Amino acid sequence: MKHKSYVFGVLGIFVFLFLLSDLCIWLIPHMYYGDIEYPYWEEQKDYITEGGKDNEILFMGDSVPKVGILPDVISDKSYNISIGGVTAIEMYYALNTYLKSNASPKKIFIAFSPIHYAHLEWFHTRTVYFHYLSFSEMMEAEGVILNDEDILFYEKPGILLDDIECFLRFPNKYYLTIRDSRLNRKALNDEKYRLTREAKGRMYFPPVPDWKEEYEDNKYLKYGFKKRESIEYYLKKLLYLAGQNDIEVHIIQMPVNNLTYQSIKNSGYLADFENYMQSLKNETGADIETKIPVYDSLYFDDQMHLSKQGAKIYSKFLKEKYKL
Repeated sequence: MKHKSYVFGVLGIFVFLFLLSDLCIWLIPHMYYGDIEYPYWEEQKDYITEGGKDNEILFMGDSVPKVGILPDVISDKSYNISIGGVTAIEMYYALNTYLKSNASPKKIFIAFSPIHYAHLEWFHTRTVYFHYLSFSEMMEAEGVILNDEDILFYEKPGILLDDIECFLRFPNKYYLTIRDSRLNRKALNDEKYRLTREAKGRMYFPPVPDWKEEYEDNKYLKYGFKKRESIEYYLKKLLYLAGQNDIEVHIIQMPVNNLTYQSIKNSGYLADFENYMQSLKNETGADIETKIPVYDSLYFDDQMHLSKQGAKIYSKFLKEKYKL
């Protein structure tokens, strides 16, 4: 009897400490310990939920348009709500949230790196980890993602459990991040937030020294392109949502550097991707650019992202092409 009481006592203490730790994590603002990507997510989420916006143009996508499209160059009534690492999944929910408390934009421009039509690089480690979606949104997305053919049946419960633990801020998911941050990142994250808001959502991406000399193909670009069903499903939902709200949609292709272009051309990835874009255009009737433009590597700060000069050139091109 005493042995059972001891076991239950120890177990009770463990549960109490676990719940207390969990409560503390809920109470600590994420800006105090969030990594270098986090402030961009918080700024965007705040922007789309604040209400009262009357933008005529929204730019949506991953880090490539987040860095490469300058709203200030294009229109006073435009904003860049792209986020690094996302796919059409996050952008569908972003537009849905935006429309609940803001006037519908006249146009949206959607741009993703080719890899984000095929891979969910950061859904679990950023979208879920940063609490970007509500619980119902997360579970809805999980239901679609876990049906992707490359996820094995026995892997699904573990993936779902991990994401629920992140959503509930379990200490085992956040302890190391908080410890490493020493809760000392708020000033830096606040500054990134401020600069992003001032730039109308555009993110500054620090140059990578000597990236051309050390160039290596992204691991996802070394083989043929293969679409991901869950991403296409949400892209079509995004197009449908825009249509319901009389929003003109353009799916555009961001420039790649000449080194990457030659590589994906030689591997067959480029042809596969452009064929997919053409089939998507034929199926949906949407205005979709099927060809990827090429810029000299001089206009890039790393393998994927345009420099400020490159972003200005591309933004002016976009403004002229679509008469913005």
